Amino acid sequence: MNTGKIISAAIILVALLVSVIRFKKYRAFGDWWNGEVIVVAIVAALACGIFLTGCATMGAPKTVLLEFDSSPKGAKIYYDGKLVGNAPVILPFTVTEQRRQDGFIKTQPMSARWISGAEKKTTGITVPLRGGVQRWLFQRPDIASGEAVDEQRGLELEKLSAMQQQAEYQRRQSALMYIQTMQRNNSNNPFIY
Repeated sequence: MNTGKIISAAIILVALLVSVIRFKKYRAFGDWWNGEVIVVAIVAALACGIFLTGCATMGAPKTVLLEFDSSPKGAKIYYDGKLVGNAPVILPFTVTEQRRQDGFIKTQPMSARWISGAEKKTTGITVPLRGGVQRWLFQRPDIASGEAVDEQRGLELEKLSAMQQQAEYQRRQSALMYIQTMQRNNSNNPFIY
């Protein structure tokens, strides 16, 4: 049993003990519906719920997200020999009990392959368990030929990404203007919020 569950169990036991003592005290005086007893009972019930659902488990996250990028942009990313996408790509990794005890994740062999054929390989990446998205950058090997082709492809992809972001921004602005217009037109209608 981990520390978080032990602490939760102790809190539950203390809360239940206090509620039983207060219940007996107020019951003897005929006032067992006193607010303090109800509050303690509610706290004990909530603590039991948290303990039983496992929300009290502290420590490493259940899933770690790793983002794999390349320089220059646009390399194809392979995980254990299988294509997973063009960089940047985000992969989820489940945190097993063994990984939690180790405090890190060790991936399968990975590689990045650029359009020119240049390739960077790893036997696996060791990443500490932390929250949020963690990043790994595949740097193109300097000795491989075709660097200009890869750089050009990277610039094209960055330009495409900027255009997509601009289009998304314009779409959101248009939707916002539509909502504001609808609100102005229906401001006197009590059924439109």
